[in-house]
Amino acid sequence: MKITIISAMTPEKIIGKNNDLPWKIPKEWAHFKKMTMNKPVIMGKNSYIAIENTGLPGRDIIVLSKTLMPSKKYKIARTIDEALELASYAPEVMICGGTEVYKQFLTLADEMILSFIFKKYEGDTYFPEYNEDNWQLYQEDQEAEFVIKYLKRDLASS
Repeated sequence: MKITIISAMTPEKIIGKNNDLPWKIPKEWAHFKKMTMNKPVIMGKNSYIAIENTGLPGRDIIVLSKTLMPSKKYKIARTIDEALELASYAPEVMICGGTEVYKQFLTLADEMILSFIFKKYEGDTYFPEYNEDNWQLYQEDQEAEFVIKYLKRDLASS
């Protein structure tokens, strides 16, 4: 199973503010929806709480949490291994944040799809540091408000 990290961030690597996205960019949200549709998505409790009211129709939501109670809206995993086991039926699983979940999956991910928002926003949650030498850019899509970078793990340097 392919493990893909997907995230949007500012130039300062801000990914959130007060358990929500600091921006509303419909085209970037549409990109996220397209890339994650019909796939299992793994996220942390706070990321789930941020989308709880709207949900993510068309996706199996797996929440990594030691405290959240089970629900019909999502599956609970207490560990990364358990989360991957719950997603093992699919050819690809999408990792959707937040910071701690991204950190845990950085060494396991095969690919990253990162949207870099051009405008600066204030925030309190950041995408974790990663060694760019371990990743190879294979596609880049330019949009008016952001650029999407598709990266594959560079097996020669990892």
